[in-house]
Amino acid sequence: MISGHRSGVRSSHLTYSGRPPRRAIAAVLLVGAALGSGCAHAPATEPPPVTRRATPAEARAIGLVIKERYREVTRCYWQEHAARTEASPALAGTLGVRFVVTPDGRVASAAVAMDRTTLPSPSMAECVRAAIAAMAFPPAPGPPIEARWTSSFAPEP
Repeated sequence: MISGHRSGVRSSHLTYSGRPPRRAIAAVLLVGAALGSGCAHAPATEPPPVTRRATPAEARAIGLVIKERYREVTRCYWQEHAARTEASPALAGTLGVRFVVTPDGRVASAAVAMDRTTLPSPSMAECVRAAIAAMAFPPAPGPPIEARWTSSFAPEP
């Protein structure tokens, strides 16, 4: 848990899930349905990669990279904060991002976790998602790692 940032970020944390992304499950179901229905021209596709949970050491390494590059996340907050007018409500809430880290440390996919997001700013959410997607993490052998990162944002008192 990271807390007390002067940048307006109250806290953030990283959680991990060993489940494959929902889109991957839907893709498998669609391909399976096409093949099982007798369709002779079903597209040849590779099955989606199986993801896994990070080991404690990998979780710490991912958290350290985000902490080291946190300025990119806070830049998104302050850009959006500065664009708001006096009449606009304060920019506050939580923002979650789900991402998959490949064995070579690249981010294969990143998406805003709507079930973990209360922040009323789609442009800020996209900026943070892009910042996470551009990060490079330490290589980790084995299947890709599915990670979730959540942070709370609020203006400084």
